[in-house]
Parts: sequence; structure tokens; C-alpha cells
Amino acid sequence: MEELGGLTKLKELRSPANGNTEQDIKNFRLGSIGEAIAKNAPVLNNILRRLTSKVNSDRNPKTVISVIGSILIFLQAQTSNKLQAMMGLFLFSTGSQRKVVELMSTAGLSVSYSTIMTALEALTSDALARIKDAVVDGYWFLLYDNLNISQMTAGQRSNMIRQNSTNHTTVSSEVDVGKLLKALRDNNSLDHVPDVQVKPMVDLFALGATKLLQPKRPDDFRARNNADGEDGLNGVDEGDDFDEYIGSTEMNVKDFEDLQ
Repeated sequence: MEELGGLTKLKELRSPANGNTEQDIKNFRLGSIGEAIAKNAPVLNNILRRLTSKVNSDRNPKTVISVIGSILIFLQAQTSNKLQAMMGLFLFSTGSQRKVVELMSTAGLSVSYSTIMTALEALTSDALARIKDAVVDGYWFLLYDNLNISQMTAGQRSNMIRQNSTNHTTVSSEVDVGKLLKALRDNNSLDHVPDVQVKPMVDLFALGATKLLQPKRPDDFRARNNADGEDGLNGVDEGDDFDEYIGSTEMNVKDFEDLQ
């Protein structure tokens, strides 16, 4: 018990959910847990080694010792959750059902579902901070293929079959490459390039995002975008097919301006 108490004080065996970073995940090694047990709890380590010393087993004894030791330490202090935190993130990344996560948490092999959500928020904040640092200096572009967003509430994904909404938008315009490169070099922005009309493109991408996030028009939909305040989207009547209007579109910038 004294050895387990000492292990619970080791920072390298802790993974606070609200402080997770990408580097923490990259640096994680299951073997490091076994090394910490061997160094700080020799009696416990010897017991586990004897129990896992079967010669004809195809399992790696060091892995088993690390897992069993982690469970015992986690039972003593839930803050010593390095393995459980990594396992929880792994289960979520593979699309495991919430019931599976809760079962693994009960067995001491994973943190709880709510803790995983907190860890994901921390990882998102860390990623956003790194992105901000990356775009401060130098040129950068944001590229994406498709945006796939589940249309179901997280708690309702019993079968984890995702309903994906995919949208594609193409915008074409005449661009002077020389002016474009000069603007990127001088201002790191497209705002000062005469040949690139940024706002129509942004508006069109927003239109596509609306289609993605709202695949079906609700019966009580009212889009009040007209200058005169009438219902409809830029002259489209309430009874028109909203999905068809904001569906996947291919047009040039002038066409989009005319549509406005």
C-alpha cells in the first residue's frame, strides 16, 4: 500500500483532462508506466513479474505489468490516470459506443465519458493555439476536402453509423498571379488584390455551410434576408425547395453577384 501511495504522487502517471496537449499524446509510452513501477515500487513489480512469468505465453509480460499496475494505481487515486486517459481518447477516436467507454471506465481501463469530452476540449484549445502561432509568420492556406458532421445527438449514436452531409462548392474568377503573390508577400492577405473578390467567395462558402448544417428545411423556416423584410432567401418564396436552392453549386463570381 505504501508503494502504491508513492506511485500516486508521480506526475508522469497523471494526465489532467483540462491540461492535455498534442505533445502529451505523442510522448505517451506504455513502457514508461512499467518503468515507473519498477523504479518506485520494487515489491509490487516483483509480485507482478512472478505472476506474469509463464514461459509459454505469447503475451508481453511488461505490457501486462504496466496495465495491471496502472489499474491498481488508478484505484488508489483517480488523478493517476495516464493509461486510462490515453485509452479513453483512443476509444473515442475509433468510434466506440458510449456504453463501451463506460464499461471500460468501470473496469479501471479508461476515464469516464465526461472526462474524455473535457480532454477533447483541451486538445482543441491546444490545436487552436498552435494554429495561431503557425500563421503569425509566413504564408498559409486553409484547404479542406469535405466536412462530415454527424446529424445525431452524441447520446443517440447507439449504432455509431454516422449520417454524413457532404457539400461541394466551386468558385472561379480571373486572377493575376503576379498581383496575388505580391499581395501575399506584402500583406499576407487577399483583401488588397483587385482581381480577387473575397466577399462573394466567403458568402458562397457560407451558403454551402448552411446546406451542410441544415440538410432538411424545417416547416417553420423563415429566412429574412431581403432588404424589404419579406420572408424568403433573397427572393426565394417560403414554399420553394430550400434544399434545391442552397444545394451544391458551381458558378463564377459574377454569377453569384447577379444572384445577390
